[in-house]
Amino acid sequence: MTVTSNINRWTGLGDGSTTSFTYTNRVFAAADLKVSVDGALKTLGTHYSVTNVGSPSGGQVIFTAPPADGAAVFILRDVPATQELDMVSLGSFPAEENEKALDRLTVLAQQLEERADRALHQPDGDAANITPLPEAAARAGRLLTFDAAGNPTTTIPALPAALPGHAAAIPRVNAAESAYELRSPAEVRDDLDLEIGSDVQAWDQDLDNLAAVSTTGLVRRVSDEAFAAGPLDLSVTSEVIGNLPIARLNAGTGASAATFWRGDGVWSTLPGSGDVVGPSTTTTGHVPQWNAGTKVLKDGLAVGTEALSLVQLDAEARLPAVNGSRLTHIRRGSSGGAYAQFVFHL
Repeated sequence: MTVTSNINRWTGLGDGSTTSFTYTNRVFAAADLKVSVDGALKTLGTHYSVTNVGSPSGGQVIFTAPPADGAAVFILRDVPATQELDMVSLGSFPAEENEKALDRLTVLAQQLEERADRALHQPDGDAANITPLPEAAARAGRLLTFDAAGNPTTTIPALPAALPGHAAAIPRVNAAESAYELRSPAEVRDDLDLEIGSDVQAWDQDLDNLAAVSTTGLVRRVSDEAFAAGPLDLSVTSEVIGNLPIARLNAGTGASAATFWRGDGVWSTLPGSGDVVGPSTTTTGHVPQWNAGTKVLKDGLAVGTEALSLVQLDAEARLPAVNGSRLTHIRRGSSGGAYAQFVFHL
């Protein structure tokens, strides 16, 4: 049996219903084929099976479940580099087994050739072979480049060269992390979601304003794009939230434990002062009376039936005997005579 084809890989596209995909070259065992769908390696016997093993024209890879619509199916012949023919001294010469062994060697050579063709290699026309790559420690974190003789070497990644029309541009790594790119200040502000004035010069003006702030001044934002030095005083109604020390109200003038803050912005004292003072002497049966002039209590009115005295009920809650001629708003009974009966007007 001859080997007339050097194809080692086959591709297909799933449609959601097809389960059979063709390979067109000889394999010596079902395990000689590696099968993947959308880059995910599948398992022989679980996800697929192989037909026509050993046939020079190949066979089919049969999936247990059809690959999804649009899924990339990849079949690779990957024969192990082993030699399975055991020749016995002075024994028979089985032609079929010897040819199979030669075919296996040819397939291995095809696999190596196919992989070499997919790799970087030096042109045949080069006068001399290139030198090996630098050691791992020398090439870690560096770019692979070639020196003046064309031999591989490594260099530190360099910043991009200046480009016309990109003055004041800022370099950054691109989204693919494969190269540098230049970004204008406006683009950098957009990338970082920053607002630093309408252009670069506006920020310089802000710095000038901040530099002008005195040691006792406050930094105030005067617009969306600028700051300026402001006065030390703050508006209590619009700029201060929460409690303030009383010493900061009206510069503390008039503030004390005995004063209160009036609504018109003045510290004030309650009218009157001192404690209530009782009379210096007391008299039995007198009620203390307030002296408006000195704002102290004095020995007050007597209790009794005399003039300018307070009337006090007796033990049975009755009025004491009084001179009836001095009572007002009463009249005598209709029988006349002495004041034996009084009728009170209610």
